[in-house]
Amino acid sequence: MASTSIPYILSLFLLFSCISTRLSAQNDDAIQKVCSNAISTEFCLKTLRPYPRSATSDIPGIAKVTLDLARSQASATKSLIGTLLKQVSDPTNRTTLTDCSKRFDRVILELNAAKKYLVAKDYTGVNVQASLAEQNTDVCSISLSGNSPSPQLSTWTVKEGDYCNILCEASGLLFGGDYYFCKLYPHSATADLPGIAKVTVDLVLSQTSTTKSLIATLFKQVSDPANRTTLTDCSKYFNRTILQLNVAMKYLIAKDYNSANNGAAVAERAMDLCSISLLVNSPSPKLETWTVIERDYCNILCETSGPLLGEEYLCK
Repeated sequence: MASTSIPYILSLFLLFSCISTRLSAQNDDAIQKVCSNAISTEFCLKTLRPYPRSATSDIPGIAKVTLDLARSQASATKSLIGTLLKQVSDPTNRTTLTDCSKRFDRVILELNAAKKYLVAKDYTGVNVQASLAEQNTDVCSISLSGNSPSPQLSTWTVKEGDYCNILCEASGLLFGGDYYFCKLYPHSATADLPGIAKVTVDLVLSQTSTTKSLIATLFKQVSDPANRTTLTDCSKYFNRTILQLNVAMKYLIAKDYNSANNGAAVAERAMDLCSISLLVNSPSPKLETWTVIERDYCNILCETSGPLLGEEYLCK
């Protein structure tokens, strides 16, 4: 009886070994696919491989794990900035910390929005929010590179940017195609403030064009007079934004950062006006979301062109 059961036990052992090996290979394939495009492949692999296979067996799982890490890191970094603000007296350091604090306020909001999109399996929404969070983190990192009151803050900010980048890559792969934000703009294009400003103009012009098309489509579908008035007003605001951003692009190329900053501030204000009108009469939740995204991109452009002036600037 005992001798009969031995082959059976061995068969079960071999079966479970094969299944385990196959799951491990699938798990590693998903991780490799995401990490091969990440800013830091090494950081990505070290971050994801220690997790249980069940948590990172596919790209949605990787996105969830990374989003949780990014939200936790953002909260810790924001808390550290608050502590440093109580300890630091140097005016330049305080300015850097205050700017970074505002950046991380936005990062936390963007990652919270990304969580809602991830639950809804809206991977395009996750990708946009991850891209915004990554850019806001990059702006803080760059300001810290020249004037950091804390090595720990510099390290944590870089780590946050890496988490956001992994989330951006994972969500980009999930909605398919080659066109997603972090792949479209490699880290080399956003290594300094002029680079981030240039990338942001491209992003905001692309988003503006898409949103304008949505407004035109909605105008054909909507009959309510109040909604039609709102759409007409928003269309005008978006025309103004497109004009200002095209001008801002020319000023960036000419390194006239003052004029670029003015254009970005005017564009951001136009998006605020559209967002406010949509709060009263909105024919489309998507339009509300896209307008907020547009405003956030305009703000990033304003904040990145502003420090290049080396003085007070409009959005500040």
